[in-house]
Amino acid sequence: MSGIKILLRGQGSGVRGQAMPKYPHTALHVGLRPFLALCLVLFLGPVATSVAGEVTESDLREALLAYVESRAPAGVELEQWELRRGDRLPVRGEIVGVKLASGARWQAKTPMNAEVETASGQVHSLWVTASLRRTRSVVVARRTLPIGHCVGLDDVGTEIKEGWRNHEDLYERAEEVVGKKVWRPVSEGACVKSWHVRDRRDMQRGDDVVIVAESGAIRVQAPGELLESGNPGDRVKVLNKSSGKEVYATVVDAKTVIVSF
Repeated sequence: MSGIKILLRGQGSGVRGQAMPKYPHTALHVGLRPFLALCLVLFLGPVATSVAGEVTESDLREALLAYVESRAPAGVELEQWELRRGDRLPVRGEIVGVKLASGARWQAKTPMNAEVETASGQVHSLWVTASLRRTRSVVVARRTLPIGHCVGLDDVGTEIKEGWRNHEDLYERAEEVVGKKVWRPVSEGACVKSWHVRDRRDMQRGDDVVIVAESGAIRVQAPGELLESGNPGDRVKVLNKSSGKEVYATVVDAKTVIVSF
């Protein structure tokens, strides 16, 4: 369309402040406009226009929210975000993707990259630091749980807690803990973690076990036989089959007991 000018009588020049000429047959000229528009399409063909939209702060926030909701661990929410110094909004284009920065992990401050496709087809990166909040249901002890105690339904409950540390070790439902035996003591109100409890497995007198003795970097093993029944965490009498001696050891699991030097 460059270089083509069409002047409709009865129309001004489009320049602010210029008076519009008066014509006695304005209605006739207005009726000619659809006809002239049709002539343009027939002779010049349809004119395609492509104008890139703008990515605003609202657009970027919606894209980040959608990405966090679909990809982040359960309970993670976007609180706020900030652009890398030097980046500005709005920008011309459209957001085509969001991802974690290379090597990044989900944490309280997580770097992300929003990809914006411009009108020219190029991809421009907006670097963002997202402030994330994580909450989850965790199992806590309602009373102090000593070593060897078998966890009952009244011993534990669930609470909603916030934080990122050690979240892989926590239980989410009380049913996951009930019936297990306490391997490490748990204080009242503390979260019950995977290394606090073990599955309850009754070990019977006469069962074969491996006796393990450790001291620093030294580890010694010997075949043994239980002389008393027990469960993980119990201290029982064991026969060392290699030496024929009886020793006291702590049950670790169904196949292992440990003694101290």
